[in-house]
Amino acid sequence: MSAPVSACRCTICLSENDSPVTTATKILHQVQAEFSEWNKDECQRLFASLGLDEEREEKENSGPSSVASFDIWREPSNPSSTTWTVYVGNEERVQQLSCPVVTCETVRPAPSYEWHTETNQNIWVSLEDTDTLAFVPFADDPSFRAEEYTSCFKRLKPCRDPDLEEIEAEAARRLHFGHGFSFDLIDKTGVLSRTMLGESENVGICHALTQRDRLQWPGSMNSPYPPLLSAAPQPPQDLATRVIGLVKTFCPAPRCNHYFCPEHAFIAPVPQPAPPSTTTEEDIQRKKSCGQNCYLNDVLGLNSWSSTEIMDFQTVLRLMPDTSPCDLAIIVQKPCRQVYQQKWALRTLMEQEEVPVDNKRLKRKRKNPRRFDDKDPVTFSYGLPCDHEGSCEDNPKCDIRHKGCKCVPIKGIQTCRTNKCPCFRARRECDPYACGDCEWQKTEKRDTRTLPAEDTSTLSGSKSPPDPAPSCQNCYLTLGLQKEINVGLSKWGFGAFIAEPAEPGDYIAQYTGEFISQEHADLRGSLSDHVKRNYRFELNPLWLVDACSMGNGTRFINHSNDDYNCRAVVVIIDGDHCLAIYAIKQLKEGDELLLNYGEEYFIDGNEKTASSTVPEVP
Repeated sequence: MSAPVSACRCTICLSENDSPVTTATKILHQVQAEFSEWNKDECQRLFASLGLDEEREEKENSGPSSVASFDIWREPSNPSSTTWTVYVGNEERVQQLSCPVVTCETVRPAPSYEWHTETNQNIWVSLEDTDTLAFVPFADDPSFRAEEYTSCFKRLKPCRDPDLEEIEAEAARRLHFGHGFSFDLIDKTGVLSRTMLGESENVGICHALTQRDRLQWPGSMNSPYPPLLSAAPQPPQDLATRVIGLVKTFCPAPRCNHYFCPEHAFIAPVPQPAPPSTTTEEDIQRKKSCGQNCYLNDVLGLNSWSSTEIMDFQTVLRLMPDTSPCDLAIIVQKPCRQVYQQKWALRTLMEQEEVPVDNKRLKRKRKNPRRFDDKDPVTFSYGLPCDHEGSCEDNPKCDIRHKGCKCVPIKGIQTCRTNKCPCFRARRECDPYACGDCEWQKTEKRDTRTLPAEDTSTLSGSKSPPDPAPSCQNCYLTLGLQKEINVGLSKWGFGAFIAEPAEPGDYIAQYTGEFISQEHADLRGSLSDHVKRNYRFELNPLWLVDACSMGNGTRFINHSNDDYNCRAVVVIIDGDHCLAIYAIKQLKEGDELLLNYGEEYFIDGNEKTASSTVPEVP
């Protein structure tokens, strides 16, 4: 049962001569006083509700109880059984129970490990994380050098106080509705810790209210004013704004096709208006009609469009000016004949406006155009952009696009597995758009993200029927055709064990984790030194993969100087550097996977970043 709600209003003295800052300060102090008064009583009520009420406590302490209880004294018994005495009520002896004794072997405790989130791809970490410290790690461990670690950051991540959010939201509501303060005026006073609407990101007070459940306290429940969000300006909902908003969240990396992509750090460019090239005569010369209301049938009728529909249609024409009226009718959900009339009516107006895109593409000549460097994926870097017309995927004359391989599959013989294949030699997976003859496209993609319910012993990987080997042997990372890996106990703690046979040169799995910079890796170095474990692998001179908090079963692969049976190789997939694990010996099911971390991993007894150089092709 909740306590009755009572309005607790603290009186303040406001004067007509008070400045906006003074008025805002007084209102904020008033709300703080009301909230503190209510919060104190509410906390006392909640703590009191945790105990037993007097009526219930008296009932449980009076008379015999129907609930049986067990004593804690064990009667003498033989090693094979033990006896327990059962009582009911107040010391009334009822019976004795004999239970057999089962002797279990000592259970081996789990070795030390770090928790991690399972991921089948690399997750890019923003460079902003190198400046802001979210919390102090190992705060209860005096051996951790916390002062040295925190001195590497510029600022602490601000902690949001939910009570302060409620207080400031109610103060802003009273200032806006009760005293006529606009949102800009409230921000100019500087009394509140955050602005009303935020600046470049959704960090304002109004946005915070939409991301949480409101606290039910008298100061807000009994207020005579409407909700604060009712006064917040609504974002524009026109088609152009929505298209730009969606494009900014779409990853422009080649063949990524993901919204809010966690793997790449690119920002998609805003689409610019395209110059039209079709004419009215070309539309009229179309012979195939799209239906009864097609513009080709010359059907007359009313053409009533709202201003919003015309604005949205104009946005579509700016992005796709040469689309036929029949296709535009499907997009805007309007009759084809009306779309035809609006298209050419708006085309006349749009031609009079300035289009910020040149109709003629400038031809630039380069004395020494930069070609794609196929030699070393570790030192590979993107060059200057190309300047040809059309898509790079459809243009074989693109200077910076690799040419692919021309390996021809022969029945019974697998291709793209030796140095004769230029893609395999360059440590680059075959591209279905550039490699047209190696039957890359005929291989079905395999989903390795889910684990089967019947195999509960597998922490990473799964038991499943083997997939048929593709003709092209250089597409396993792209298709997710990895070996199954189990995680279990080894003599070095946890280890990774292969769950299916593998031959020398076979692809095992991709080493996944967080995609971090060298600067970020330096900050994490002190944490790795403290726990005496390191999961970082170097991809190139600028970037690393860290599987400490995110990764898959490959993060459990242990080190061996002489008996290692696999190695890490940097490969390129769609321009991205990835770390692939390959077998160098014949492996049978249940063998533990071992890597040689390299000489740089152990320096002066401390773990450093493991190297992942490009060895010779097996």
